Amino acid sequence: MIESLRISGCATFTGEPAVLSDLRPVNYFFGMNGSGKTTISRVIGGQINHPDCDLVWQGGTEVGRYVYNRDFVLANFSESALIRGVFTLGEEHIELRKRLDYEKGRAESARRKAEAVEIQRRLKEAERADAEARFADASWEAARPFTEEFREAMSGVLGSKRALAAKVMAESEREPSEGLDRRSLKDRHTAVFAPGAHRIAPLERVAGTAMTAVETDESLGHPIVGSAAVELAGLIERIGNSDWVKQGRPFLDQAEGACPFCQQVAPESLQKDLEAYFDESFEKRLDAVERSMAAYRTARISLEERLAEMEDSARQVVDLTQWQVVNRRVLDGLDANLRRIQEKVDEPSQPMRLEDTTPAIEALNELIDRANGRIGEHNAALDNRSYEQARVRREVWDLVVRDLRPVIDLFCGQRDDLTRAHEAIGRAAAEAQADKNAALEGVRECQRRMTGVGATIAAINGLLTSLGFSNFSLAPGPEEDSYRIIRQDGSDAIETLSEGERSFITFLYFFHLARGSQERDGVTGDRVVVIDDPVSSLDADVLFVVAALTSELVREVEAGNSSVKQLFLLTHNVFFHREWSFDHKRQGRAPQSHEAFWVVRKRGGVSRVSAAERDPVSTTYDLLWDAVRQPEEDVVGLQNGMRRILENYFRMVGPTTLQGLESKFEGRDMIVCRSLIKWAHAGSHRAMDDLYVAPEEGTEVYLRVFEEVFKLSGHKEHFTMMMAKE
Repeated sequence: MIESLRISGCATFTGEPAVLSDLRPVNYFFGMNGSGKTTISRVIGGQINHPDCDLVWQGGTEVGRYVYNRDFVLANFSESALIRGVFTLGEEHIELRKRLDYEKGRAESARRKAEAVEIQRRLKEAERADAEARFADASWEAARPFTEEFREAMSGVLGSKRALAAKVMAESEREPSEGLDRRSLKDRHTAVFAPGAHRIAPLERVAGTAMTAVETDESLGHPIVGSAAVELAGLIERIGNSDWVKQGRPFLDQAEGACPFCQQVAPESLQKDLEAYFDESFEKRLDAVERSMAAYRTARISLEERLAEMEDSARQVVDLTQWQVVNRRVLDGLDANLRRIQEKVDEPSQPMRLEDTTPAIEALNELIDRANGRIGEHNAALDNRSYEQARVRREVWDLVVRDLRPVIDLFCGQRDDLTRAHEAIGRAAAEAQADKNAALEGVRECQRRMTGVGATIAAINGLLTSLGFSNFSLAPGPEEDSYRIIRQDGSDAIETLSEGERSFITFLYFFHLARGSQERDGVTGDRVVVIDDPVSSLDADVLFVVAALTSELVREVEAGNSSVKQLFLLTHNVFFHREWSFDHKRQGRAPQSHEAFWVVRKRGGVSRVSAAERDPVSTTYDLLWDAVRQPEEDVVGLQNGMRRILENYFRMVGPTTLQGLESKFEGRDMIVCRSLIKWAHAGSHRAMDDLYVAPEEGTEVYLRVFEEVFKLSGHKEHFTMMMAKE
């Protein structure tokens, strides 16, 4: 069954899309000629394949579609003399019918099982989609820091959560790289993806030989004092003021004979004693200290300059702050030793011990070695950029997967559970389909043994004869399972049929086709039937037959005992709409649960379809019947209402139907009948033309005679239908 219908962009449906939702088993469409009804029938029948038109089938199961419109007439009753046969079930195969019912029950049970399995499959698909969406969200958030840092390596999936999640799952299934270092990977990423990347010269290790030679010179630690052979040496050594004396010695020449130390007259031998005390040996040892200090200072300055030169390269591969801290530690150690040596020069007699800067220099060299390792990787990456880019990409994804491992494991567990459930559902669906196929094969076997095209010939010819169509009939065609329309003399009649004859036999053929099939195996298949305005050029009697046959389809769909599961009826004819939509069980004009009313309109050249909460067709004719259904004591009004009903109704079915009816009444009833019928034969009337027969009784006699007129004329069903309406 079709659940909803969307029509847009075709024929006159050029405005807002017409969306017909909540379609029912029986759907009545009313609209004037040219309003768009045939377009609706073509969309349902699949004769219009427009991209903006769509059908939604219940449970996703499409069934056969049988559409009666002018396209059907042209396709089946053109100038060709042969018509495809319609297979129907024979009535004489009792046992086969029982088996057919059994197989159809099996097929229906399997279909329901398949639908239940399909519902489970959809639920599991929804669960899987939900799990995938949650995993995609978690992957997106967890990968955000990586996307900012390794954008180039992760390009291609950064515009879609689902694409990124799929990449994460794919990368998680291979063996990960080992020993990953994010900082090193970032450097390599920059090297191989940066557009202006260049080779970096390796950094030179710091030897520290010059500094070590000074720091390990034991002579620098010994006190430096003057000669002990001088008489003055005993005093200097006793008071321990050698350095003070040395510092005051240059002032002796400027003191003009005074002692710079005590301000007394200096002995003449003081100058010679000081020169003898601070002899050549003293000066050599002091000079050695000064030379060591100069060499140490030169080495320090040279190292600082080298480190400054290396900084631009180092900062590309190691943390700049770390580089500067390690450098500062080395330079600070050297500066401290320089201060100590300077103090030794100033006070040679004092012992001194220099700090060993070897550990600081070794730490610096370790940092240089790490930097050189990264520089080597950087340069190697540049030398083989394509390979290294692929390697970097792989390792970046390994880092992402490593951080996402708990989320991945959780999702994989859910996915595996859902996969197992899906496989179980698949097996159940296969079993249901196998059961259904076996049952359908049983149905087809029964159909092959029971079906034939002859029953349709007999049924159609029977209706033609009963309605006076004696100059043509349906006969078997020269080809197997085909028909031809013949005259009484056996000649082909299809080219000489009148429009009314062609319309009627076409509808009869369609009516049987809707309950059968042009294929032997398709007789009992479920179907949707569409009938679009079958009233063209039909005589009144034929019109009622068409309406009755259509109403029969309506009742079958309502009862659910037919292969026709859904019916679409479209017309512009008020009377025809009223005939086939009549249902005495309907409360007023509101639709029942199995039916829906629709109105088709065209305004400004654009068609629209709207749902109607109640039967949209209510005419003056209905209002006249209201007076009959609820008669008042106003007999004049009742009389003229009845006369107008007879005039309108029998003008359509043929006034001759009323001829001779009055003779079937007696007494007062005959007079009442004559007053009603004669006035109806006179044609259209105005209010001033209303007749009045003075009654001897109340309204009962008019109601009784009025009912008998319909009964005796063969139209009791119409009377019953109209009296049952509200």
